[in-house]
Amino acid sequence: MGCKLFLDDENNWWITGDKDSARFIEKMSVMMNLEKCTWDSSPRIIFLSNRDIYDAELLRQGWEFQDYRSAYIWYHKNFADIICETKNDEVVYYLPDDYWNICFSLWSVYRKIINNGGMPFHSALIEIGGQGILISAPSNTGKSTCCRRIPSPWKPLCDDEVLIVLDKQQKYFAYPFPTWSSYISNPSDKSYNVQHSVPISAIFFIKQSKIDKVTPLNKNQAAVFMYGSSAETMRRYWVLSNREDLIKGQRLKIFNNSVEMSKCIPAFQLEASLDGRFWEEIGKAINLNF
Repeated sequence: MGCKLFLDDENNWWITGDKDSARFIEKMSVMMNLEKCTWDSSPRIIFLSNRDIYDAELLRQGWEFQDYRSAYIWYHKNFADIICETKNDEVVYYLPDDYWNICFSLWSVYRKIINNGGMPFHSALIEIGGQGILISAPSNTGKSTCCRRIPSPWKPLCDDEVLIVLDKQQKYFAYPFPTWSSYISNPSDKSYNVQHSVPISAIFFIKQSKIDKVTPLNKNQAAVFMYGSSAETMRRYWVLSNREDLIKGQRLKIFNNSVEMSKCIPAFQLEASLDGRFWEEIGKAINLNF
């Protein structure tokens, strides 16, 4: 038994593991609102606990791995399956291993999305009228505050991380992903509906201010900001990676994806005050009729 992560027909995975890894499957199903099911031939993310005995055989068969200290992420150029080999005796950043290992297991998901033109994004996601608005900023500079303050009918879907997927029709869709830091610092049962997507209408990059104002970004500016937002999300993988060649390749792909996305999605700088009505400025920028 396992659980299914379904983003679209091209991007879906069945998550399973050995009996010692059952807690990972349970936590992922709760955190990401995933349905438990039997395998349907989808690519698998397989959790294995402390199976060092198999490492030499995996290497012999041509598998490669990313060493994240508390987990090895094994992948093979000829197979879609991924193995997340957890190392329970290792500690990363002195934080609970389970949540880091769940986060590390998604490296393979992000890698595929990046290779297909999308990217993870350090951003809040707001839904309004069936459209997705991304509000991006570095940590502790306003995303969560905006989500707490914004009124109905604006609907916050997440406040820290978004997965942007480019579909077969070359349209960009945003999926709300967990705020990993909240689980790591204060484990809870909070759930995110990561399989719910909205088409992206616009992206706003926050600048703290005493006024509320929106300024359009040109495509070059937008591409730079987009790259920075994605790179900030990927940094947790890159900082521990043992493969500098993969990091360089991902950086280049994310930059190229950012350039392409900047041609399709309008981007703005959002100056937001602590007590103003910034959402009205967003509405004006995207010609929203309340």
